[in-house]
Amino acid sequence: MSSKTPVNILICVPSIRGTVMSHTMVSLSRTAFLLATHGIPCDVINIASAEITVARNTLASHALREKHVTHMLFVD
Repeated sequence: MSSKTPVNILICVPSIRGTVMSHTMVSLSRTAFLLATHGIPCDVINIASAEITVARNTLASHALREKHVTHMLFVD
C-alpha cells in the first residue's frame, strides 16, 4: 500500500450473544471520534454469535469484501 492510499479503518467487535461492556462502548466511541477529528474514516461493526471464532471469521470476511477498508482493528 502506498503512502498516498487513504486509510479507512473497520473496527470489528465480535461478541457472544451481542453483549458488549459499557466501558468498551465508551472507548469505541471515543476512538471513532478521535479518528474522525483527524480525518480518518472508520466504521464500527458488531457480530453476535454463540461461537466467538465464527464471529471473528464473519467480521474478517466482511472486511475483505469491502474495497474501501484498508485496516481492521479487532476489539475482543
